[in-house]
Amino acid sequence: MREVIAAVERRLGKTLRIDWRPARPSDVPTSVVSIERAQASLGWTPKTSFEDGMNQTIAWWRNRT
Repeated sequence: MREVIAAVERRLGKTLRIDWRPARPSDVPTSVVSIERAQASLGWTPKTSFEDGMNQTIAWWRNRT
């Protein structure tokens, strides 16, 4: 989550104000994503890089506000 926040901050050119709260019992403490494992297990390959996806998301967000 911190990496995503940092990527958004870089693209917006500003520091986001984050209201961090204590974890809830239903929160997942850790999550690991492996594109290689998804490729091997599911035959799935991403069509959009993280960087391009972030740029598209920020552009979409800017067009809505």
